[in-house]
Amino acid sequence: MYLLFGTKLLIVAVAVLLLPACTQVEATAETINPVSETPLPRVSENHSQLSNLLNVQLEMPSEVGSLEAVPIKLTVKNASSDLITVWLGVAPQDFVVAGGDGAEVWRWSHGKVFTANLGSITLRTGEMKEYLAYWPQRTNCMPVTYAGTCLGDLVTPGRYLVRGSFRAALTSRFDAETITTDWQELVIAD
Repeated sequence: MYLLFGTKLLIVAVAVLLLPACTQVEATAETINPVSETPLPRVSENHSQLSNLLNVQLEMPSEVGSLEAVPIKLTVKNASSDLITVWLGVAPQDFVVAGGDGAEVWRWSHGKVFTANLGSITLRTGEMKEYLAYWPQRTNCMPVTYAGTCLGDLVTPGRYLVRGSFRAALTSRFDAETITTDWQELVIAD
């Protein structure tokens, strides 16, 4: 009986330790939406050593047609003069699309279930790792369903903002930080 209870306690303790740190969202005067002139949500970032070693860039078209899947690429480059290894969590990349009012419309990780596939990547100087996603021009599905039947609503043509983020750590999986790109404007034409 004690062994069974001890095992359950160990599993709970390990699960709590593996949970990623939550980020806080706040709007500041520095993060103004260029489309509507309203404040945008901003992820509080810890600018420690990792953000000095990695260059994280977002690439995407500036304009697409209505109903066209939007390719969004996040490139993580070793900007240091040294070989570096970074620890990754279950999904190191994420992409967010916001409407003209700054409200989140779509998030790549929304509703996804990830396995605990923890690992690391090693990058030589100048070496890059790319993460690719496609936004189907739909909103997040509410409520989230795991049967794959809910696609969310189609968005209307107009101006949107897109950004990417990369979450990793230098020393262990438990001190991860998130590096977030600047917002980029995307126009969906009629």
